Amino acid sequence: MIDRRLLAALGFSLLLHATVVGSPGWRLPFLDEPTPGGTLEAHIAPKTAPVLQPSPVS
Repeated sequence: MIDRRLLAALGFSLLLHATVVGSPGWRLPFLDEPTPGGTLEAHIAPKTAPVLQPSPVS
């Protein structure tokens, strides 16, 4: 048979999870994402040449 301590731990865990998920500050990440449908544009920027500094002569 199932132990009463196991049932108590399972009930406590279920209650704790329901409390956390049901709290007002809890939001699932996918609910905050904007709806798809916009266009995304990308442009390749030209590579800049490195600026070489002359070394000081000592």
